[in-house]
Amino acid sequence: MSKRTIVSEKLMRNSFSLLGERVRLRGWPDFPLTLALSPDGRGKNAAFTKALLLLALALMLGVSPVFATSAIPEEYAKYPVMISLDTGGSASGFYFHDNQRGIYFVTAGHVLFERDPQSLLEKPRAMRALLLSYPAEDADSPIFMELDLAKLWRQGALIRHKTQDVVLVRLGTIATDGAVREIALTDGVLRKAFSGQEMTGTILGANPDMIKKFGDIFVGNEVLLFGYPTSLGIENYPQIDYRRPLLRKGIVAGKNEERKTIILDSATHYGNSGGPVIEVEHQNLTETRFSIIGMVVEYIPVTASDTYGKKKRVKITRTENSGYSVVLPMDVILEMIEADRSEATRSGGPAAPDQKQVQVLEV
Repeated sequence: MSKRTIVSEKLMRNSFSLLGERVRLRGWPDFPLTLALSPDGRGKNAAFTKALLLLALALMLGVSPVFATSAIPEEYAKYPVMISLDTGGSASGFYFHDNQRGIYFVTAGHVLFERDPQSLLEKPRAMRALLLSYPAEDADSPIFMELDLAKLWRQGALIRHKTQDVVLVRLGTIATDGAVREIALTDGVLRKAFSGQEMTGTILGANPDMIKKFGDIFVGNEVLLFGYPTSLGIENYPQIDYRRPLLRKGIVAGKNEERKTIILDSATHYGNSGGPVIEVEHQNLTETRFSIIGMVVEYIPVTASDTYGKKKRVKITRTENSGYSVVLPMDVILEMIEADRSEATRSGGPAAPDQKQVQVLEV
């Protein structure tokens, strides 16, 4: 009679392999499992038997096996847009679709204008800007859009908030023809292609269905920041790829009810301004909701002092990054878009775009 070997092993990390794929059981506890193996103790079908057994147990307990994927939806990592000015300097931003026909680029106001609130009539600090983003398709070639800021400013397509640190660029309108979605670009917006690059790819933009407003945000929830912090690193020592966005993790540390801003326990740096902030809400063991709650506008400084000399008469005060950041909620951005849409309706709509610039882009 064949001898059977009984082997007990523990499921580590709540995961196992099934037909070469890594599978995770969400909400599955660690526990000892006893398996009957073949006479040689190795069990040619042991892995497959274990997989079937775990799958059966999971189904009985209502726990669904999930093939391992990224911790965030892949498209979210492609939402941040890098904006570079012809006068030097760069920052972050993102595209937004208003669920009507308008397509906007959103970034922090101080990226394009001085912070002085008395300078509302001042022209943008640069004449041109270049937008870099990555397409919805799994491609390495970025999508470039060039903005003629002076022209956009003159025709009212570059919109600055009167009191808040945010600006919008009306990139164009959607011209839908059956299954094809095209964007008729605003005069002053150009799709760019550099030497050897094809003008292909689908842009990704956020929409109102992905938004969570200020009143619905919970203190303590996890957040993710996306952007292009180009100030990081050492000159001539490229530790990071500056043409790729970086992700940073933190939590909602508080809410400033008077100023209607969100405070994050997460450090931001030069280049992060304008980047989108995603709140991560774990609704149950198997479902996670990702919502755009706002845009990075500044970090919160902390002041420290040191004294030197025998009599401690030399005092040097320095300002450092506290590790806390300020986020402007999406409420303000939505209000700006609604106001722009209402103004366009009253005036008979924005100026007709140059049809030669119609691009097959999707949001």
